Amino acid sequence: MAEAVVSVLVERVGEYIIQEGRSLFGVGNQVRRAHRDLVFIKGFLKDADAKRRDSEAIRTFVAEIRDAAYDLEDVIEAFVLMVDSKRKGGIKNVLKRLGYIFIEGVRRHKIGSEIGVITITISDLKQNLQTYGIKEIRDSSTSLQLCEGQQLLRRTYTHVIDRNVVGLEDSVHELVGHLVKEEHRHRVVSIIGMGGSGKTTIAKQVYHHKEVTDHFDCLAWVCISQQYQVRDVLERIYVKLISASNKEREEIKNLKDDEIPGRLSRLQNERKCLIVLDDIWKTETWDFLKAAFECHEDSKSRILLTTRNEQVASHADDNGFHYRPPPLNESESWKLFEKIAMSGRKAGIGHFPEDHEIRMKSLTRLWIAEGFISLTKQRQSSGETMEDVAYNWLNELVERCVIQVGERSSTFENIKTCRMHDLLRDLCLRKAEEENFLQVVKGSHKNEAMHPVSSSSSMVTYVSPMGKIRRLAVYLDENDDKLVPSLGERGGHLRSLLYFGPNDHYWFPKRKELIPSMFKDFKLLRALMIEGMDDGRGVKIELPREIGNMVHLRFMSLRNSDIKSFPPFLGNLICLQTLDFRVSDINMFIPNVICKMNKLRHLYLPSSYRARGCVLNGIRCLRLDNDVGMESGAEVSQIVARCGQIYKLQLYGPTLELPKEFHSYSNLTKLLLYECALKDDQMAVLEKLPNLKSLQLWRNVFEENTKVLVFSAGSFPRLQFLTLLCLKGITEWRVEEGAMPSLCKLVIHDCRGLSTVPDGLRHLTTLMELKIEYMPKLFCSKLEEGGEDFHKVQHIPSLIIIQHPRD
Repeated sequence: MAEAVVSVLVERVGEYIIQEGRSLFGVGNQVRRAHRDLVFIKGFLKDADAKRRDSEAIRTFVAEIRDAAYDLEDVIEAFVLMVDSKRKGGIKNVLKRLGYIFIEGVRRHKIGSEIGVITITISDLKQNLQTYGIKEIRDSSTSLQLCEGQQLLRRTYTHVIDRNVVGLEDSVHELVGHLVKEEHRHRVVSIIGMGGSGKTTIAKQVYHHKEVTDHFDCLAWVCISQQYQVRDVLERIYVKLISASNKEREEIKNLKDDEIPGRLSRLQNERKCLIVLDDIWKTETWDFLKAAFECHEDSKSRILLTTRNEQVASHADDNGFHYRPPPLNESESWKLFEKIAMSGRKAGIGHFPEDHEIRMKSLTRLWIAEGFISLTKQRQSSGETMEDVAYNWLNELVERCVIQVGERSSTFENIKTCRMHDLLRDLCLRKAEEENFLQVVKGSHKNEAMHPVSSSSSMVTYVSPMGKIRRLAVYLDENDDKLVPSLGERGGHLRSLLYFGPNDHYWFPKRKELIPSMFKDFKLLRALMIEGMDDGRGVKIELPREIGNMVHLRFMSLRNSDIKSFPPFLGNLICLQTLDFRVSDINMFIPNVICKMNKLRHLYLPSSYRARGCVLNGIRCLRLDNDVGMESGAEVSQIVARCGQIYKLQLYGPTLELPKEFHSYSNLTKLLLYECALKDDQMAVLEKLPNLKSLQLWRNVFEENTKVLVFSAGSFPRLQFLTLLCLKGITEWRVEEGAMPSLCKLVIHDCRGLSTVPDGLRHLTTLMELKIEYMPKLFCSKLEEGGEDFHKVQHIPSLIIIQHPRD
């Protein structure tokens, strides 16, 4: 694991050299030399990791390397922040915040000297590698690039072989036989099992097996999952089977929808084809695709599908072969877990208490704040964000059964919460503490030193930690006399400090005077979480000025804590990426200091806060409430106009007009509008949003005289989820052919002005679910089989009608 940690730090130092070269004036040569030495040392750490358990000397040596890499990043960032502050004219304030009274030259010399000492330390460590008999095992790519590359391959090219295969050899052998041997005449072979049971891993091994590649003339792999488009799936299969040239690809794009299934069917009769359909969820999915797989009885082409649903397998072929992967035994399970579960991101989950429901957004944003997530140039050019990369890593952990999904979003598209199995958490925690990656401590009831949480697993041999403590999770209760280990107990190098109250409930310290200690002596801190600190009796917590010294802070959450005010000195936190200030006092004034946080990506404020003049250029997620009235609609539009990079936007109250450039907000994927009283011409702005996936229109979204809602041809090209709720003034809804070509789910709730569904629903071939709630009885009866509107919805696999009790 030391190799993984140092790899991340090497990447971060490399980014500083590239991005902050100007700020490193005077120390740049030293930093580059130290970076080169760390890159060299990193090649030996894989062997060192393997040998250190049996050697105290190697363990000490690896800890020294790890600490030196951390120290180098810390001091470089301090130097860059100092130089950047001087450029912005604020050097005197910064020096005061950092607690120094020396002039700038002395401060620069001091930090430069620290960089020099660390550079010499790293150079000495490099020279001592041979002393310990550690061998070089070097990859051509960086660790981070390999990890990101694996993520991209798993997501885009799902057939890439997974090397972490344990206990599956017999499964692969059996399935290969059913696909290639003449005595087995199964047209469809299905692998059935719960998520994470190894279905896809087995299918990959089969797909690449030599007997399979020798037997079949052509092969194709497609991942279906829950959101898919029939045309896109069939096109991809056809392109792969014929190894289409660029010219042939263009010809395929111009084929009519009913031509592609015929061509695929003929190809499977003429040649021996293997088509893998990975992750089919519903029988309806097979029904949409099956026309392309109709073949003669003597066809030698085969279908291999993976599914969680046995009904899907039976529906695809009554006579097909169904295979359920056997569970791994204890030895195989342990071997697999050791292979896949011990990277920095996975060990970082050990912060959270046993059985804790972990919020996905908090976890991934902590990863980003810690620097575990980075973007390659390839990913930046594709428009991918760090949040996208972090969420993909989370999905990776789910697929590998390292974590379990708790709650999903209302559309079931994304994970909202997750949990970790006790045994896996136990191992991650042990490993993380051994590496000094993380320490978890319980509070003290009698002012004695706080003590590490012990683990009960008998499967893990515990090795005492070495090196400086960088991450600390503190489990507290109301009886604690001490809320954080003293500086002497933990050292001054903490990067992450997370507090957890008892049983995930609200909590408050035994004495209010203890609270300031939670914020002192943490000048290198990057992540701070203090949630739910509320005694329920209205005792307000005044944030101490020491928080303003935490200029390295990237993540801070005070959610559900009873904070007295939003102090102006929070504007000093110029590196903040995530600020969750959804505190107990919902009616709070927010001073105009947020504009100083120019790296802010996620901002959460009390639901009824008051603020003026906020600039939110980098914001990714925003909920905006206008409780003033129509006269403030223009101000709402001005605020939204400053959020061009936004991903998720919720507007409550009068807005009137959206910004002129709103149609070009290419990052916006989720939008909720509630009682916005938009002018009726604003639909022409909304429908041009290029990447919007979820749209919710709630109550009086448009001005009172708007009676007709029109979704024109070509509108909402990426929209997958649409909700119309309580649009009682709308009497007619038109959907033109070509509108919403990607729509998967539609909800119409209590829109009692509508008398019928639009005729244009007939053209929505991707629509999987239509949910009608609290609509008049006559409206609902038209949708039933034999009703006058049934022809508009008969192609939709799932039609759910919930009538109002009064009807």
